[in-house]
Amino acid sequence: RNRLFDQLMRLPLAWHHRERVGNLTSRATHDVEVMQSGVSDVVGRVVGSGLKLMSLTGLVIYLNWQFALKAMVGVPLAMAPLIYFGSRIRKLSYRDQERFADLNSILQEALSGIRVVLSFTAEEHERARFRAAVSAHVEAVIYKLKIAAASSPIMESIGGTGVALMIYLAGNAVVDKQLTFGSFLALIGAVASLYPNFKALNGVNVSISNSLAAGTRISEMLDAVPSVQEAPDAVVATPLRDELRLEGLKFSYEPGRPVLQGLDLRVGAGQRVALVGPSGAGKSTLADLVPRFHDIEAGHIYWDGVDIRHLTLASLRSQIAVVAQETFLFNESIADNIAYGKPSATRAQVIAAAKAANADSFIQEQAQ
Repeated sequence: RNRLFDQLMRLPLAWHHRERVGNLTSRATHDVEVMQSGVSDVVGRVVGSGLKLMSLTGLVIYLNWQFALKAMVGVPLAMAPLIYFGSRIRKLSYRDQERFADLNSILQEALSGIRVVLSFTAEEHERARFRAAVSAHVEAVIYKLKIAAASSPIMESIGGTGVALMIYLAGNAVVDKQLTFGSFLALIGAVASLYPNFKALNGVNVSISNSLAAGTRISEMLDAVPSVQEAPDAVVATPLRDELRLEGLKFSYEPGRPVLQGLDLRVGAGQRVALVGPSGAGKSTLADLVPRFHDIEAGHIYWDGVDIRHLTLASLRSQIAVVAQETFLFNESIADNIAYGKPSATRAQVIAAAKAANADSFIQEQAQ
């Protein structure tokens, strides 16, 4: 989970815009939980049953290696359905986890946008979306459970047939005086002991398949490469003294559909500039390009003459204050939210910032 969260903090804004928050939350919580339960369930049973299988197989070989070779002819037959069911359950588990992520996304969207839902009396619409997501999730789970349930009797039938065949072969060997009755009993005892351990491994196969499906979804996130990279020789940005200059700027969210193209702009230190235009003209996009939330396709953005791609991301963004269009508050104190960009700020600085934002009066009312 720590690695996933670190990766989420590294990935650029464009990547986050493409993904649903509910889906990412599902991977960091539910999928990790599936992996955790799979590992804790699998390790003990695999080690225990695996060691018993190896020791009992060694005993059978020691008692009569010719008989052991005959018995091993049926191993591929027994492994084929194990591999088949494992592959099917893994694919179905992936689909099940995708449906759970859809459910989580709808829940997160409805709660985050509850003001909009209530304003447009869209409660029934959201209920219908959520019910549909729950039904899809339940359907995926039931189908996966059907396949898992079908694997058990098939594997037991194969195991039972194998034990019966071994008893038959060993019995013939006793009749033909190729095997003593004592060795026959020892072999049958060893073979009979193999069966419950083999059966236990079939149960482990289901857990492994679930964990592998969750692991695939987690790996997809961990393997994502951030599109905004810091240059190896990046230098620390200092407070702007001269100007911010944009030359020949080009940027597109989708190939072949530029949002900004051939843009030139100079903003001197201390100067105020307003960008005016209709919705979708690229005003917010331009603001996002300066702190490198996205990287430009062509052109340059100079910070006091230095291309911002040659500045460290942390130092560049520490010089830029962003007031978002939509207010977002963390579940912390008002003071913590005000000082979010500068945790070392003193109480006097926090109060001064609140006064500068004309927020001091209603903050005082909240404290009363």
